[in-house]
Amino acid sequence: MSGTRQLADAVLKPIEQMFGIEGRVIAVLIENPEGELTKKDLLRLADISQTFLNGYYERLKEAGAIKVTKKVGRVEFFMPNLDNELLQIIEKWYLEKLKEKELERAKKIYEKYYKGKETAEDKALVELFIHYEKNGTLALAKIKKEILEKLEKQGMLLSKEKNIYFTQRGYDIAKSLLEFQKEVVCT
Repeated sequence: MSGTRQLADAVLKPIEQMFGIEGRVIAVLIENPEGELTKKDLLRLADISQTFLNGYYERLKEAGAIKVTKKVGRVEFFMPNLDNELLQIIEKWYLEKLKEKELERAKKIYEKYYKGKETAEDKALVELFIHYEKNGTLALAKIKKEILEKLEKQGMLLSKEKNIYFTQRGYDIAKSLLEFQKEVVCT
């Protein structure tokens, strides 16, 4: 089972515990906010019985938690109604809890594999990114020439005449490293 799937399951478990079998259905709706589903999909994904679904499905429609998008023969396709207040509240809670769990996981990974092992290039890339975000230019005076050369060799920076620019890859990685530091290292 993937790490993200395990995190989602850990967060969704309280919904099932709080709402019972209905919680399984709500969890499926929250996990598939833009996907079209059928009753058969709901049976399989929520691991519920046909008998339970027959009654609950109509209640979901009446409560406005789902909206039918189309009908093909007797099969109704539906989506979660993201305008429904209850679904919005549960989804917001779910996303906050999921983020908390992901941060906990990232902190553990950081502590185990990365803490104290940041390279000079990592630090320089973040420093360049911060300066770039504030001033619109890259601060080259503070960064050693050999580090700049390594970053250029790794495809993070690009030299053109006397100017140095981020490559898209370098920009994305620098931004990610900074976000990671803000979220995980500094909390």
